[in-house]
Amino acid sequence: MLENENKNMDIQALRGIAILMVIYAHIKGRFPMPSFYEESFKYITVWSGVDIFLAISGFLMCMTLNRDISKSGKNISTYLNFWIRRIFRLMPALIFWVLVYVVVTSYANERWFPNPENLTPLIKSTLLGYANIYWSHGVVNRISLGPQDMSDMFAVTWSLSLEWQLYLIISLSIFTLSKNKSQIAFVFIVLASLLMPTNERQNTEYIWWFRPGAFMLGAITYYHIDKIKIINNLRLPCVIISLLIFLFIPYLFEDHYVIPVISALSALILMSAIGKPILSNGVVGRLLVWIGERSYSVYLCHYAIIHLISKFIFINTSADFYNSTSGTILMLTMFIVLTSIASDISYRVFERKLIRIVKILMLKRSETN
Repeated sequence: MLENENKNMDIQALRGIAILMVIYAHIKGRFPMPSFYEESFKYITVWSGVDIFLAISGFLMCMTLNRDISKSGKNISTYLNFWIRRIFRLMPALIFWVLVYVVVTSYANERWFPNPENLTPLIKSTLLGYANIYWSHGVVNRISLGPQDMSDMFAVTWSLSLEWQLYLIISLSIFTLSKNKSQIAFVFIVLASLLMPTNERQNTEYIWWFRPGAFMLGAITYYHIDKIKIINNLRLPCVIISLLIFLFIPYLFEDHYVIPVISALSALILMSAIGKPILSNGVVGRLLVWIGERSYSVYLCHYAIIHLISKFIFINTSADFYNSTSGTILMLTMFIVLTSIASDISYRVFERKLIRIVKILMLKRSETN
């Protein structure tokens, strides 16, 4: 979930839409919510927001790698510089929020560093980039990964690990293969993923945790964006229709086609966002851009804030208030305020400032070389 290096505001707005979809799904079962919200999950699905992020990342990583190669050539230095930027772009915020997860978990469980046998593997898999492997093994095989308030906060990191793994695949492909062969490799990965089994409960199959389709299609889009530009008047309808299909996709397609269709639609939405602004205009558009720019930090912090608020209200109010409409409104208001503040600080400190520092250091390094 990387910052768009050319600052395409529509792509930032797409990130805003994607993270709002993710949050809508993640509040379920963690705050006492009205019946209409709970009922909505019988008719819609919103977990596809992750695939929008993956399509954007695939496009941007392909663009970044090819830009670096055109400037500095295919060499070890160029490859290492790419990974140095990725590490400094993503890891500081992740490390900080992992520490916050430990603190909030301790508060929620009323003991410092609770259940090390469960917490330690969660931390290791998160920081070492194999959280999707760890989680898939647990969920597919129905193995408990710890209490909900502990494992929940680390649950979001599965997709970050998947992105790291896809960065490795795409970077090795682009640096070792020709442009045409690397695209063939991306297509092969997409086609191979279609052979993986799936069912109605998507996250009980490995394809949920290792879905490369949207990312690879985003990368392929970069190579062909000049040839497949969507007519300007059709771009907004494409985004709207695709998002509507996302919501009702389990009822429109058989289980085996759900993730492939979501991957294809994520790439279509990405294509629609490239060109003159259609999503980032007006008050709503600017709000989506603001959220999208902070989407990585929002993604990292929102579960911790949900559990912190839920536990705080639960132990400091009556059960009747906690489960009342007033309690829900209070918790949602606190969530919006705290998430906005926390993600903004995280974005400014761990993302923007560190990016500037890394750029300065790399510029000095290139000058000395």
